[in-house]
Amino acid sequence: MDAAVQAICDGGLLCVTCTDASVFASNGYPEKTYALYGGLPFKGPQSHEAGLRLILHAIASSAAKYGLSIEPLLSLSIDFYARVFVRLHRSPAQVKFTAGKSMIVYNCDNGCGAWKTQALAVNKHKIGRDGNPFYHYGFAQGPSTTPTCEHCGFKTHLAGPMWAGPLHNNVFIQRILDLLAGADSETYPTVGRIEGMLSTALEEDLDMGGGPSRENTPAPESAAATETATNGKGKDTPSFIIPRTDPAKLDPHPFFFMPSYVCKVVHTQTISEDCLRGALHHLGYRSSRSHTKAGSVRTDAPWSVIWEIVREWVRQKCPVKEGKIREGTAGMGIMRRKRDTENENGRMDDEAGAKLRSLKRDVLAALEGSTEVSDLVLRIEAALYRVGYGSRGVGEKSKNGSERGASPPKSENCDGEIKQPQRSISPMRAGSRRSRSPSLLEPDPNTLTIVFDEALGKTVLAAHRKKRLTRYQMNPRANWGPMNRASRGGK
Repeated sequence: MDAAVQAICDGGLLCVTCTDASVFASNGYPEKTYALYGGLPFKGPQSHEAGLRLILHAIASSAAKYGLSIEPLLSLSIDFYARVFVRLHRSPAQVKFTAGKSMIVYNCDNGCGAWKTQALAVNKHKIGRDGNPFYHYGFAQGPSTTPTCEHCGFKTHLAGPMWAGPLHNNVFIQRILDLLAGADSETYPTVGRIEGMLSTALEEDLDMGGGPSRENTPAPESAAATETATNGKGKDTPSFIIPRTDPAKLDPHPFFFMPSYVCKVVHTQTISEDCLRGALHHLGYRSSRSHTKAGSVRTDAPWSVIWEIVREWVRQKCPVKEGKIREGTAGMGIMRRKRDTENENGRMDDEAGAKLRSLKRDVLAALEGSTEVSDLVLRIEAALYRVGYGSRGVGEKSKNGSERGASPPKSENCDGEIKQPQRSISPMRAGSRRSRSPSLLEPDPNTLTIVFDEALGKTVLAAHRKKRLTRYQMNPRANWGPMNRASRGGK
């Protein structure tokens, strides 16, 4: 690896292929994985994506020793191997981001399958006295979770360190998709699978919205990328320069989950893809899929919301027979956290009561988890903001005369239906990195209205399925894959 990164010129492309999936994507040889890739593997359905991140972290660590930073252009897990395309930049300043783009994962592999990431360092964007922006590189606060899983109570295991940045460069993928339109099917017989894999990889970015466009990629806005080259005949040809990804960018939502696995934990029927995506999007969350696993769901919803959706699926659609979930299992730990519908007096709880319970829970968590006064104030302000009181005092009126503490404003759609926002995002969530407490970043699941809108789920999937593609081709040809060893005397 060291010799390979040193042989690449500044801005050059390095293609790395790893065929030992039994090492980087398996939990059978953790000592071998650490020896080869400098990290521990991930146990679970996400093992292949974690393997890609282990490979990228190994490349980044090798390149950093020589003042080189990496930029993943395309990272794919295909069949039994992994292949990553990485662009190298000779920039000692960008090497400083490497620690902040590395993470470890607390994985509940023996329980419910949830995970929690922990950054090794923090890259903070600041503004200097002269008004110019700069980055400060410091230590990350830890741990990001409790010793046991906060959802089912089982023990968690460590994975990593691994790459915490994005796996792909979307412009690079779109350029390849543009070139596939004119590719000869006889020269490239697997062009259908190439298009399916690249389209799925492009959809992994939740910011892409409705999926990849089939139109030509617009020219980048940067000056270096918009230059044109003049050939000998005096004609201008567009530049093929791929714009640089922000070196400080992190992947905000790594990994995915399998609906069949989470439903298996609570011994219920698997929730349909349309119902699951409809419930997520009704709450305001986005969803996509991963190229590494068929049937996967990538989303920006936290695990507390995912498990609340599963519990509501059991309560509303597919009840579980009493006694089917045994004591001491992960499913029992999940179902014990059922939604509270009654207060101390035995009466049905209303919206105000739910907000009060949420505020009590967050304040108690802040008192137990804070180590400084400023941290305690920050958490309490965030808790007040989530229940509608913001940073002003209780009952204080704003400039427009409305009283703080009232319900958040409602929006009206084109049909005249009033919709209540499902989640409020605190400015602490976007701007502050001082605390990563689950109570600070995640909403109270008890206050969410979960609706399994199958029609909405179909609309979301239709945005990603504008064209029929070969996304997960398990057997490229007949009799493909490992076979029995030929016998000596047999025919």
